[in-house]
Amino acid sequence: MKHETFAEALRGTAAPTREVDLLVVGAGFAGMLAAIEARRRGIDDVLIIEKGDDFGGCWRENTYPGVACDIPSHLYSFRRNPSCDWSRTYSPGAEIFAYAQRIAREEGLYERTLFGKTMTSADWDAGSRRWKVRTAEGDLFVARALASATGPLHQVKLPEIPGLDSFAGTAFHSAEWRHDVDLSGKRVVVIGTGASAIQFVPEIAKVAGKVAVIQRSAPYVVPRHDRTIPDWLRWAYRNLPGLRALRRTVHYYLDVELKKGIFTGAGHLRKAATKQALGNIDRSIKDPVLRAKLVPDYEIGCKRVLISDDWYQALARSNIAVETAGVAEVRADRVVLRDGTEIPADVIVFGTGFHVNEALMALPVRGRDGRSLRDAWTAIDGSIGAYFGGTVPGFPNFFLVHGPRTGSGWISALLMIESSVEHFTRVLTEAWGRGIDAIEPRLDAYNELTAELDARVEGMVWNRGGCASWYLDASGRNRLTWPGSHTDFDRRHRAAGLEGYEFA
Repeated sequence: MKHETFAEALRGTAAPTREVDLLVVGAGFAGMLAAIEARRRGIDDVLIIEKGDDFGGCWRENTYPGVACDIPSHLYSFRRNPSCDWSRTYSPGAEIFAYAQRIAREEGLYERTLFGKTMTSADWDAGSRRWKVRTAEGDLFVARALASATGPLHQVKLPEIPGLDSFAGTAFHSAEWRHDVDLSGKRVVVIGTGASAIQFVPEIAKVAGKVAVIQRSAPYVVPRHDRTIPDWLRWAYRNLPGLRALRRTVHYYLDVELKKGIFTGAGHLRKAATKQALGNIDRSIKDPVLRAKLVPDYEIGCKRVLISDDWYQALARSNIAVETAGVAEVRADRVVLRDGTEIPADVIVFGTGFHVNEALMALPVRGRDGRSLRDAWTAIDGSIGAYFGGTVPGFPNFFLVHGPRTGSGWISALLMIESSVEHFTRVLTEAWGRGIDAIEPRLDAYNELTAELDARVEGMVWNRGGCASWYLDASGRNRLTWPGSHTDFDRRHRAAGLEGYEFA
């Protein structure tokens, strides 16, 4: 079969089957980093397919009012492609989206990406030792290696509420914001108090008539201390690389390495963080009844610690009410709580997060013997998992970028993704350089690493903090977070070589 060039493939006028060395599914930051790092290591025959119409992933999709990064801007950029133009300490979503577009242009990714392509299946063909990937649009791609970079935050989670279909108003998830809906003077019910709600509620409260916030459990919220970065300082970052590197290093040790004590131990740092968060409530909320509703009933760090300079101030507004009874049902023009309270509503906004564990389980990928990821994980122990670089036994040359064990409660996702893709591109190119067509982790190596990390995470606050967080799957296992610092994660990924893999 003739191997098409990129130009032929992108024109779409050649053969219906397109062959590449590495196919990347998803054009968010994970997919971008996978493609960039692969090309740096000599895999130039890389193609990205993306269901949307541009790069950016969740920053392209999430456009709700107030959307912004909750990681310091100078840590939320690629190590080799830093930005000197962030306008604030915590960048607005539009700036992050623009950054993704700029890096894609500079790295030549637009020429290597097909947009409007939704993967429907990926099957390993043992005979040809290739992945055969099909899309809803009728494409067939044949790839030596496959990187799934669809990310953990793309399948919205909507609660099953009796009567929701009967609601006569407008209801939508915050990740699918309806900009055509004018909230001015409207009665809005917000369900959820997570990382998105904490950003959009203060914004919609400025225009809505009434806002009822339905809170399942109170989050810990610490001040954001967001500031405008002045022009002179941005000039200095552009023209003094040492200063830019120093800023990133300072943020790294203060916001990444130092904060690990909140999650990994029960010492002074966790106590100090708890005191800061509770003090934030006391300073901001004068009403004792409201203040009591906002005090979390679990340990700090069990769920993601949120940052905001205006969350509590917004909840103290006269047009906002915080309800904790939970939703019993929805009627045509109101939301009914479990305690019988009826809240008239014109609009319902769900800030209820995403299906993370299930989104990974449901990926339409089949490895050896036609076994799906769900079947493979079920056969091992029933939970998601991965070896270094997001590799899974039984799935040759397959990599879950930003998959299991790459999350944390405080670390920039980009740091974890960079370390992961550096590992998988390194071992892949080393194997190919030695004439090895395919690699996959040995089951014993996978099980050994899984047991070690399970034991480490078991005593951490994510598992023992007394909350029901999305880190845990239905069996109570936490396979999403890495039980340590980024330094530990990076060191382990750099040290791991082909000794943990078997070859084809």
